[in-house]
Amino acid sequence: MLSIGTNPTVNGEKLTVEVYILDFEGDIYNEQITVKFRDFLHDEIKFEGLEKLIEKLDEDKRLTEEFNF
Repeated sequence: MLSIGTNPTVNGEKLTVEVYILDFEGDIYNEQITVKFRDFLHDEIKFEGLEKLIEKLDEDKRLTEEFNF
């Protein structure tokens, strides 16, 4: 899963790119990786709180796991 945006739920202002690699446990911070886009789930959303954000992330993860890679 990948997010490009400003993290509006936590009043972010800086544009960031965040990648969550399913079924991966390791430390690759500051490493160069290649990411291929598979599909688009939704535009950036500002939630009323972290609980709603986490619920949506859980749903996005479930949808992502359903893709045939």
